[in-house]
Amino acid sequence: YEGTSGSVKTAGVCTPVFTTAPSVGDQIYLSLTAGEVTPTAPSGTAEYVAPVGIALTTTTMLIQVQLPIYLP
Repeated sequence: YEGTSGSVKTAGVCTPVFTTAPSVGDQIYLSLTAGEVTPTAPSGTAEYVAPVGIALTTTTMLIQVQLPIYLP
Protein backbone atom coordinates (compact mmCIF):
# COMPACT_ATOMS: atom_id res chain seq x y z
CA TYR A 1 0.00 0.00 0.00
CA GLU A 2 1.15 3.52 -0.65
CA GLY A 3 3.44 4.85 2.03
CA THR A 4 4.37 1.46 3.46
CA SER A 5 7.45 -0.64 2.83
CA GLY A 6 7.49 -4.29 1.83
CA SER A 7 9.34 -6.87 -0.17
CA VAL A 8 8.75 -8.95 -3.27
CA LYS A 9 9.69 -12.61 -3.49
CA THR A 10 10.02 -14.05 -7.00
CA ALA A 11 11.15 -17.62 -6.30
CA GLY A 12 10.93 -20.26 -3.59
CA VAL A 13 8.27 -20.99 -0.98
CA CYS A 14 6.13 -18.33 0.69
CA THR A 15 3.21 -17.95 3.09
CA PRO A 16 0.85 -15.57 1.28
CA VAL A 17 -2.53 -14.17 2.31
CA PHE A 18 -5.11 -16.46 0.67
CA THR A 19 -8.65 -15.22 -0.04
CA THR A 20 -9.74 -18.88 0.26
CA ALA A 21 -7.64 -21.73 1.68
CA PRO A 22 -6.31 -23.94 -1.13
CA SER A 23 -5.98 -27.71 -1.30
CA VAL A 24 -2.52 -29.22 -1.76
CA GLY A 25 -1.61 -29.07 -5.45
CA ASP A 26 -4.05 -26.30 -6.39
CA GLN A 27 -2.92 -23.71 -8.93
CA ILE A 28 -2.74 -20.30 -7.21
CA TYR A 29 -3.70 -17.04 -8.94
CA LEU A 30 -3.49 -13.34 -8.16
CA SER A 31 -6.69 -12.32 -6.45
CA LEU A 32 -8.92 -9.43 -7.42
CA THR A 33 -8.44 -8.36 -3.77
CA ALA A 34 -5.24 -6.31 -3.53
CA GLY A 35 -2.36 -8.11 -1.81
CA GLU A 36 -3.98 -11.56 -1.83
CA VAL A 37 -3.86 -14.77 -3.86
CA THR A 38 -6.54 -17.38 -4.47
CA PRO A 39 -7.02 -20.94 -5.76
CA THR A 40 -10.01 -19.67 -7.79
CA ALA A 41 -9.13 -18.26 -11.22
CA PRO A 42 -10.85 -15.01 -12.19
CA SER A 43 -13.47 -15.69 -14.87
CA GLY A 44 -15.13 -12.36 -15.59
CA THR A 45 -15.05 -10.32 -18.77
CA ALA A 46 -12.03 -8.01 -19.15
CA GLU A 47 -10.10 -9.68 -16.29
CA TYR A 48 -6.65 -11.23 -16.26
CA VAL A 49 -5.90 -14.76 -15.08
CA ALA A 50 -2.43 -14.57 -13.53
CA PRO A 51 -1.06 -17.91 -12.23
CA VAL A 52 1.58 -17.32 -9.56
CA GLY A 53 2.21 -20.69 -7.90
CA ILE A 54 1.18 -24.10 -6.63
CA ALA A 55 -0.18 -24.82 -3.11
CA LEU A 56 2.22 -26.99 -1.12
CA THR A 57 -0.02 -26.94 1.97
CA THR A 58 -3.17 -25.03 2.94
CA THR A 59 -0.95 -22.12 4.04
CA THR A 60 2.14 -22.19 1.78
CA MET A 61 2.84 -22.07 -1.94
CA LEU A 62 5.71 -22.63 -4.34
CA ILE A 63 6.16 -19.51 -6.45
CA GLN A 64 5.82 -20.27 -10.19
CA VAL A 65 4.90 -17.02 -11.90
CA GLN A 66 3.44 -17.39 -15.41
CA LEU A 67 2.33 -14.87 -18.01
CA PRO A 68 -1.17 -13.51 -17.38
CA ILE A 69 -4.01 -14.42 -19.76
CA TYR A 70 -6.57 -11.75 -20.73
CA LEU A 71 -10.25 -12.75 -20.73
CA PRO A 72 -11.95 -10.58 -23.37
